[in-house]
Amino acid sequence: MFVSSFFRDLLSSYQAEIDDLSFDSEGKQVFAKRRKERAKELGFLLQLIDTNPEMLSALFHGSFQFKHPAAMVQLVGQDPEELPLWGDLGNAVALNADALTLAAQVLAADKGDWLLTVAAGLEFLHSRGMGGSTLDSDEADDAEDDAQTQEVEDHAEHLSSDDEGTGGPSEEAGADWLADQGFERKDSDA
Repeated sequence: MFVSSFFRDLLSSYQAEIDDLSFDSEGKQVFAKRRKERAKELGFLLQLIDTNPEMLSALFHGSFQFKHPAAMVQLVGQDPEELPLWGDLGNAVALNADALTLAAQVLAADKGDWLLTVAAGLEFLHSRGMGGSTLDSDEADDAEDDAQTQEVEDHAEHLSSDDEGTGGPSEEAGADWLADQGFERKDSDA
């Protein structure tokens, strides 16, 4: 599944918000209590729609029903300016009854429709186990490149080791190879 850089960048922050809301310092589950407390700050949080949508989105954690996952897969591949508004997602996703009052308040705000779409996208990714470890094709390529680089480095270390198999690089073996290639030997005392 392709995940746009917009959703990929928000996903780890979203997970951190959920973790922050979910557990107290003793590790006890307190999500419902903290969601109510955070919802009281909604007036302030609505000012963060553009800069920190994950903070508001976390309030809707566990509140979505995904009716058409294929539509959600398409949604999470889009950039923020291409996202459909909440009202356009009616057939693909729905909110649980416990979140309807909060959603009504969000929808009354400027960009509230957009925020609920973002929240649905983030929760969809989270519910699919994507968490903060989502890899898109660029990151997968980077991981593959890192593995190939390590393999080359491991191989190069093997090639530069001395013939007796000590595993360490041998300057003498390197000097011999250079001499075989037509280069003059460096004087080791110079």
